Amino acid sequence: MAPTSKPQLNEAMPSPAPIDLSKRAHELLAGFSAQGGGNPARFAILVKEDAAFISAALSAAPPAPGDGEPYSRHIIFAGPEGEAMIAHWPAGSLSWPHDHGEAWGTVIVLEGHVIEQGFRLKSDLEEAGSEHAYQTGDAIQVRPGGIHSMRAIPRSITLHLYSPPIREMKVYDQPTRIIYTVADNCGAWIPANRELIKGRETFDHHPLHHEIS
Repeated sequence: MAPTSKPQLNEAMPSPAPIDLSKRAHELLAGFSAQGGGNPARFAILVKEDAAFISAALSAAPPAPGDGEPYSRHIIFAGPEGEAMIAHWPAGSLSWPHDHGEAWGTVIVLEGHVIEQGFRLKSDLEEAGSEHAYQTGDAIQVRPGGIHSMRAIPRSITLHLYSPPIREMKVYDQPTRIIYTVADNCGAWIPANRELIKGRETFDHHPLHHEIS
């Protein structure tokens, strides 16, 4: 009986079907409440279990940001169910303190190492606890009303999924004590294009006390 030949490691294997990032992000966000129970930590686990989606998202990272912006953004899905975005952070870049409107969600570190600092707004914008470090594969939980900033240590890539879509995000300028409401297509910084600023108020006139949990 002739010996059965064994496949060689260097033999060409069929390539996996390409991932439709937008479609898959839509599916994940649509299942946020049903499968993730509306819990950001549980939702992050579901997302990270999809290795093909995570790999494709990393490959789809945008180029480095322009001057004055801490990170660049690649929106892979936006719809009534929520939004998904990939961010590219140069080493040492820092976002402004910001919230996420009424959105829940998760930020997954695809590559690199980021630091998160939570804040609460009282008479001033105060740090809420110590910084938290997140390495590749870790996930940051996002809840309505939470205020935080993010800082990249080395160059980093992050995947952001929010449900519902972020609306009327607020960016907090500590030196001037002004809160800016920015356009939905703006990231967590005070835009140079003033048309992207939709409103402003001082810390003293803001009625809410926010704290990240």
